Amino acid sequence: MRVMADPQIIADEALARVRKRLAMRIEETGISTAKLARRAGVSPRTIQRLLNEPERDVYVRTIGALAAVLLIDVKELFEPLPDQSMEE
Repeated sequence: MRVMADPQIIADEALARVRKRLAMRIEETGISTAKLARRAGVSPRTIQRLLNEPERDVYVRTIGALAAVLLIDVKELFEPLPDQSMEE
């Protein structure tokens, strides 16, 4: 019998991947929080919270705006990280 995963756990794991990938992309590009915030139309505090406060929820439109500025496909943000094994 297959046990279904808790939807909240799945959502939390997906959001953790998004946060990690955004942080990696910010580091790769070297863009400052202030510049990223200005270009994405969000506050610098929003970005700081997104990256440093995993218990906070985040709007999909914020993720989309940041991805657009960072030139990364939103779908890619949700994909498993290379060091995560695929569980079946």
